[in-house]
Amino acid sequence: MAYQGVVSPSTITQQLNYNRFDVKRTMKEAQGQIRQLLSDFADPTKDLVIDGMRFTASQKYGAAASLALTDKMSKLSDTTTTILSVFTELYKLEKSIGGAS
Repeated sequence: MAYQGVVSPSTITQQLNYNRFDVKRTMKEAQGQIRQLLSDFADPTKDLVIDGMRFTASQKYGAAASLALTDKMSKLSDTTTTILSVFTELYKLEKSIGGAS
């Protein structure tokens, strides 16, 4: 995943305001995708599907499939790290503003 630069606070506010976001569910979905990809990649009889691209059992150990798998895993890793970081900082902010103990 290429670095896109710093995201403006107004963009973040627009994305997060009025949205119900379940961190646990999102993390479970990302982990489920990772688990499924690894399972499909390890099974020599199964085809591998990454973002709509199908790699047959004989193709999935080639360079194109490996590159697609590496890219997808990197995106999932970046996504989970970002989600955790954002919500950790939001928790700290709410705690400091609200004075909750």
